[in-house]
Amino acid sequence: MILATISCLDPYKVLNIDEEVSDNELSSAYKQLTKKYKKNEHIKGLIQEAYEEIIIERSNEAVEIEAVA
Repeated sequence: MILATISCLDPYKVLNIDEEVSDNELSSAYKQLTKKYKKNEHIKGLIQEAYEEIIIERSNEAVEIEAVA
């Protein structure tokens, strides 16, 4: 049983993806894992948190790039 929270885990490892994956690949990995673990609310919660953390991280990077340009 997983007893850690997402703050202790690398969100990319939780979703079993590389940092360089496209947004479509990220979404696909998220959907596959939530379907696989649909009966385990704890793991689904970790997957959801990991996905949201990556989305926020990527949107913040996009804003920083626009601010510099």
